[in-house]
Amino acid sequence: MAVHPTQITSWRSKLKEHSAEVFGNPHDKSSKDQKELIDQLYKNIGRMQVENDWLKKKLEV
Repeated sequence: MAVHPTQITSWRSKLKEHSAEVFGNPHDKSSKDQKELIDQLYKNIGRMQVENDWLKKKLEV
C-alpha cells in the first residue's frame, strides 16, 4: 500500500502545527483549558469594571 506524497505533506504540516500538543508534558494544563481560564478571567475583569463605574456614578450623585 502506497501513500501519496500529498498526504505525507499534509501530515507533516499538521505535525508542525500541533507538535507541542503531541509531545508536550501530559501533566501540564492543556492550552485549551488555559485559554478558557483566561477568557473567564477577562470576562470577570470586564464585569467588575462595569460595576465599579456604576458605583462611582451612584456615589457622585
